[in-house]
Amino acid sequence: MFQAAERLPLQAVIAGRREDSFARDAQGGHFPERRMRVDLLGDLSHHLLYPLQAG
Repeated sequence: MFQAAERLPLQAVIAGRREDSFARDAQGGHFPERRMRVDLLGDLSHHLLYPLQAG
């Protein structure tokens, strides 16, 4: 993801991949499970409203 902040230029702040499962039913298509696998983190100090915790 690329993002700019008020005092920072456009920069890569996070890189990773999604692991989604897709299902269809009578109401249409939906994602019963969506996971984000983070591979690289940049400086998120100006981009998040809360501290990032490992888990």
